[in-house]
Amino acid sequence: MRIKEVNIQRYGTLRPFHAKFQSNVSIIFGPGGSGKTLIIDAILRMLLGRDGSKFVRHKEVDETPAGYIVVEKEGKEFKLGDKRRLSDIPGLELAPTELKNIFVIEDADLEISHEDEFYGRVTDKLIGVRTEDIGRIRHELLARGRLAPKLELLDKHPHKVRTKLNDAKKLRDNIREYVDKARSEGIDKLEKEKLDLRWSLKRSKETIELLEKAKKKSEFDRLEAAFDEAKKNSQALGEFPDKNRISALQGRLSNFGEDEERRPRLEREIGSWKEQSKYLLVSTVVAFAVVAIFGFGLISLILPFILFLTFLVSLYEWLQCDRGLAQLETTRRLLLKDAQQIVRTRVVTVEEAEEEITRISKEREEKEATFNQKKGILAKDLQIDERDPGKFMQKAEDALAKLRQKIDPSTPVEYDGNKLEEQRVRQESERQRLEEIEKQLQKHQKAIQVFSDNAQQLPFTDEFSDFTLDFQVANLWSLDELVRWLGHYIERIEKDAELSREAYRIFEELESREKAKSEELFGKRNPASKIFRRITSGMFEEVKYDSSSRAILVTRSQGKKLQKASELSRGEWTQLYTAIRMALGQELLKGEKGFFIVEEPFIHADSERLLNEFDMLKRLSKAGWQTIYFTAKDEIKTGLPKQMDVDIIELQRLP
Repeated sequence: MRIKEVNIQRYGTLRPFHAKFQSNVSIIFGPGGSGKTLIIDAILRMLLGRDGSKFVRHKEVDETPAGYIVVEKEGKEFKLGDKRRLSDIPGLELAPTELKNIFVIEDADLEISHEDEFYGRVTDKLIGVRTEDIGRIRHELLARGRLAPKLELLDKHPHKVRTKLNDAKKLRDNIREYVDKARSEGIDKLEKEKLDLRWSLKRSKETIELLEKAKKKSEFDRLEAAFDEAKKNSQALGEFPDKNRISALQGRLSNFGEDEERRPRLEREIGSWKEQSKYLLVSTVVAFAVVAIFGFGLISLILPFILFLTFLVSLYEWLQCDRGLAQLETTRRLLLKDAQQIVRTRVVTVEEAEEEITRISKEREEKEATFNQKKGILAKDLQIDERDPGKFMQKAEDALAKLRQKIDPSTPVEYDGNKLEEQRVRQESERQRLEEIEKQLQKHQKAIQVFSDNAQQLPFTDEFSDFTLDFQVANLWSLDELVRWLGHYIERIEKDAELSREAYRIFEELESREKAKSEELFGKRNPASKIFRRITSGMFEEVKYDSSSRAILVTRSQGKKLQKASELSRGEWTQLYTAIRMALGQELLKGEKGFFIVEEPFIHADSERLLNEFDMLKRLSKAGWQTIYFTAKDEIKTGLPKQMDVDIIELQRLP
């Protein structure tokens, strides 16, 4: 894979840049400030897209370059830029970190960042080992088992698992000991009685509440019945004759009764005076006739005159008695007429009128007495002070309407005063007994509260379990439940730890085996060793990777001396990491040659070493590798073309 063309139209302060690369080595030459690093940043962004922003050096330039890059792979060209990236090329599985670590070298930084992790990932990818996955699983097993690296339970903040486990065991054992002692002292029986009493008190309270509701309903029904009765009698009283008229009529009937007692005497006197008048009239006529016939003197007229005067007196008395009897009859007719108007029924005799008036008066009195009785009840219970019957009834009706809203008409029980009193007496007795038991259990309750507080203070919940204390610790039964709950917690922690330890040891062994495989990438016949031998003209025989020390080792051909890469000279070190990058690149590109984008990789080399580096680039070029070389050094610009065929692109300093 090689870069054929780079076209950058806009990126930060960079001038438009366009270059086609014909030779395997291309020099992009320019003084400091000419935009060399900006070009590399733009190339990374166009190759990698958003992932390229992690590797750019000019972080202040936060934009997507306008332009394109043409990349050739296996004889086919691919135009990248805009929305198409390096990862879109078919068959190319190159991660951003792999591109940056292998194919881009800046400021003589030939080292690979985070070497051990990077080699592990590349090894996983190339030869199928899973060291990274195994390491992650081991880490997760430690977390799942709540274990420290030495496989003991964690006891550091914020986990403190070992302390929590010991606290849980201690609390469980203390609770067990206390429960056994409490049961031997009969505390469980007192708790049961306490529970039964609370249940009974609850039922008594419900019964009393129902009976009190029934009482209110009964009281309301009583008052409503009293109101209905009062209203009924009030309406009936309104239909009765006027009380004053009845009283007046009763007085007249009473007076007529007294007058009626004279009727027999008057009738006798009329008969007597009538007979007497007839006799005196005849006697007077005879006396006057005798005097007239016999011609007696004046003296003889005295007797006829006496008889005549006696007749007149008798006639007057007769007429007076007759008039009195007529007046009685007139009064009787008037009384009967008035009585019929008042009682609204036909009465023939005064006796009937008296009976009807008496009946009406009695019935009125009964209605009035009933009304006053019900009114008295309503006035007392509804607290109404009103004399006027009509206003009183309206106020009573309003008061009952308000009272109706306060009762429950659906109360399922009938009010029983005796039962209510029995329930109240029973409730008070049970309450007193409960108070006695609670006094006896005070010390026990304090102990339970201490256990509950201690349990609540234990932070059981973590990311792998949710041991929430979701029940109230209030009695011996709940202490038993707490013991079981603590047992489950202890068992879970210990079981998780044991299983995690076993699994961790298994994966630890797997990891050691897998790490040994990663050394195969740097074995005696690996590409890195071959390339390093070729670059160094056989000075070094082998490149190795020691997974235990995480170090690159090399073996010199002469003396077979094994040494660390850090002990090599600068030139040898440069050759080594170039060889490693080439080897890894070839492996990742499945045997195909790639490219290097380098910026002053040999900045620390002297003239002799620089010639050696030129020779290495020449060999890279002959091996088919492309190098795009960014430099500001004139000796590179003038010296490298003497060694090989190169393209030279010159940049001007940016304004």
